[in-house]
Amino acid sequence: MKWFCVIILFVFTACAQPKYFNVVAPNGSSNESYKLEADCSVRFELFSQCFSWRLIEPLEAQKNLTIIVKFYRPNLYDQTLVYEDIAANREFKAKLWMTSMGHGSVPVQIKRLDVGTYEISHVNFIMSGSWQIYFDQIENDQIDRITVNINVP
Repeated sequence: MKWFCVIILFVFTACAQPKYFNVVAPNGSSNESYKLEADCSVRFELFSQCFSWRLIEPLEAQKNLTIIVKFYRPNLYDQTLVYEDIAANREFKAKLWMTSMGHGSVPVQIKRLDVGTYEISHVNFIMSGSWQIYFDQIENDQIDRITVNINVP
């Protein structure tokens, strides 16, 4: 009976898949297969730091949204990716910009959640159309920028 209980407990706990967030693909479409993967396909070149991002809510105009960003670096031993905070002497900023209209949006707020994990809140695309999100790391007047093009419905 003891082994039976252990096996049943193992079966039920091994199948659990936590879903802490309603994951939305960067293009704004609902897509359960989109995951925030650490593959280093997007990186801050100047500071050699990998970067991933995702929206928490579906993409739409005139709504306060939240973006989760993660920073990684290759492990020095085997090149596997590990979370890494932004260096203390660096500043991280995010800015929304609508290139066709020549204006931005209200400033966003950035908060550290955990090692290498940050929340960008008050993300408000004030109108539909083509936008860019600038993710900047700044150190001693050097700016390392990742630009993401996004179409807001």
